Amino acid sequence: MKNIVYSKAIVNGHTYSRQPVAAGQLFLDQMTARSGHYINQHEIRGEKIPQIFSLEERDSKYLTTNAYGVKVVGNILGSNYTGVIQFVDKASLQEIPNTNGESYAVIDKNGAHLSGFIDPSDAPITNTAMSDGYTIQLFAEDKTTPIPINYGWTFNCFNGIVHFAPEFKPGSVNWVNKGFGDPVLEGFIYIGKTTTNNFTKVTNDIATTQTNLEDAIANSIAIQPYRFSTDQMDKIDSPYPKELTGLPGGKYEYYQRLSFLVPGYCFELTALDRDETVITEMRHLASGDTQIFMDLPWNLEYDKPIIQWEYDSGDRSGVKYPVLGKYSFIATTFVKNNGNKIAVKEIINCDVENFDKIIAGPYTYVTDMETGWRVPQPDTYLAGGPLQSDSSVNVNINLE
Repeated sequence: MKNIVYSKAIVNGHTYSRQPVAAGQLFLDQMTARSGHYINQHEIRGEKIPQIFSLEERDSKYLTTNAYGVKVVGNILGSNYTGVIQFVDKASLQEIPNTNGESYAVIDKNGAHLSGFIDPSDAPITNTAMSDGYTIQLFAEDKTTPIPINYGWTFNCFNGIVHFAPEFKPGSVNWVNKGFGDPVLEGFIYIGKTTTNNFTKVTNDIATTQTNLEDAIANSIAIQPYRFSTDQMDKIDSPYPKELTGLPGGKYEYYQRLSFLVPGYCFELTALDRDETVITEMRHLASGDTQIFMDLPWNLEYDKPIIQWEYDSGDRSGVKYPVLGKYSFIATTFVKNNGNKIAVKEIINCDVENFDKIIAGPYTYVTDMETGWRVPQPDTYLAGGPLQSDSSVNVNINLE
């Protein structure tokens, strides 16, 4: 039954960016300020609802009754919809002011307005068959006598508002004559996630991904060079004499042991004066630092390193004298990209009895087909690889 007066009120209200939310609101002062031009994120459903063929299937498969009332079954054919749909069992109606008694809101036991009801067309079975299990039913006050829809009432599932025909509304002569009393309503409402929830989750996922990416980049390995010279190095003990040749009566020269600490895992040391890699003693400490040691020729009189020796004659037959100065180096280290040091794990003691070998023996010497080298491999590795057992060397080494 079409309410022509209400339709005209909608058109009139739209002109003034106002909209009646319920039948019976015929004047601008009765209408809200919402124009109906937009849909909010929290109004868009984000989860799939089940298809319910009929009210009979609803009652037999999807609903159960306990001490707290009628509830959605926890597990329905392997799916849990308790957090997606909720059954409203014989909820009361409350008249909406300024609607001439034609519109009522569905309320819960606490008086809160219920909205977001599910319509049979929200989960169609086919293009023409609706999910009739979602049918909204209106009952008389006795909660058993149905009030058919042909009495002129309609229901706005989105707003949770029942619209009654002016000539057949609660309190009217026709209504009282039928003895319906205070009507109640039942049906399903949607309580699942909305676009707002999903949008928030996506936003949080993006933020988490960004954080994880930044953390991964910050903790990735980077190369950090440190430039230093003997001026920044610490002296260890006093200078000591070192024999220049291994022959008896050979000459001696004094050397000074120096140390320098770099905050990283140093894997290469370069002497800038000679532009070559220096092989020297380095200790990788548990703190992640590397302590570099060097023994350099030392002048006792001036307490400085000797860079080179010069002669007071061009043919190197004169008096030799030291040239003092400093050595410069670059220590190339592994660090984290954020500048922090790489953690050093505890030492694994291979001498303990319960230690499992990194590559378990016994070993067999085999020949690498690409390099020709004889290398030890566990017997279990021989099958299917590029290595062949060397028949000329058949030695088993048991490290037990």
